[in-house]
Amino acid sequence: MAEEISLQDFFDDKVLEMTSSVCLDDEELEMFVDQQKNCNTKKKTISNLRKWYGWCESVGECRKIGKIPSTELDRLLGHFFSKVRKSDDSLYEPDTLTSFQRSLDRHLTQELRKPYSIIRDTRFSSSREKLKAARKMLKKKGKEIRTMLLNHWKWMTLTRCGPVQWGTPVQRYYSILFGFYSRCIWGCVEEMNIINLHM
Repeated sequence: MAEEISLQDFFDDKVLEMTSSVCLDDEELEMFVDQQKNCNTKKKTISNLRKWYGWCESVGECRKIGKIPSTELDRLLGHFFSKVRKSDDSLYEPDTLTSFQRSLDRHLTQELRKPYSIIRDTRFSSSREKLKAARKMLKKKGKEIRTMLLNHWKWMTLTRCGPVQWGTPVQRYYSILFGFYSRCIWGCVEEMNIINLHM
């Protein structure tokens, strides 16, 4: 009869085999984790860090983000979220501001190994409140712009059906909406094409 091997003996042998062949290498583990990170996330983090450092330079702050004490960083982040603009001086979308916050947090916690998070830590509550207020303001402006564009589209749709008669409520409404108080002649449509709707 063949020799019976107990389950416990089998696992003991396997554990001995595994422990003797496994090499714990921290660098290899970090390389593995780094390789699994999304390439686009890395690019976005780098892009947002460039924007952060560009803005910091414009306000006279030369230190790297990891060297700024948390109380000063909270104050700077609050100003950044409420004052940052695109290169053409237009406003960012609300989600882009949140993306800035997440990228900066990712850089601080994962790459610089800081013990705090600008997203969750209580010492950054002021900057989070300013981000929330900035997002709210941008959403409101975005709704205003969308409404203005929708009204412009309605106007253009109406004019395709033929000229709106002088003095009709529709024409008065659109003339007030777009500021054509004194010149609501049919030629106004040409002027509407050159109105700058961006803020």
